[in-house]
Amino acid sequence: VGSYTGDGADDRDITDVGFQPGYLIIKGNATVNGAHRTSDLAGDSTLDFKNDPNFANGIQAFQATGFQVGTNSKVNQSSTTYYWIAFANAAVTSSPRLILWVEVDPYYP
Repeated sequence: VGSYTGDGADDRDITDVGFQPGYLIIKGNATVNGAHRTSDLAGDSTLDFKNDPNFANGIQAFQATGFQVGTNSKVNQSSTTYYWIAFANAAVTSSPRLILWVEVDPYYP
């Protein structure tokens, strides 16, 4: 999670995520609704949380340590504070484990 202040510039890199996102949500403090993107989208298409069509110049790309935003006011309006949360596509690195839960009743030994 993090935040940035919009500057209205195209191709703006936000590099303080620390990993390449697989899913990202952005919401500005002055915007009505947020925007989100999955790693499956092509080009710079961005999803809207309302029942509106995808839009361009929003979340343009996922990068090795963050993401890139465009000029759309939902993600980069000058002087607006934006908050983001990013999720990684993590690969499973170990086998699933079975955990056994045993409850002992302290009143009946």
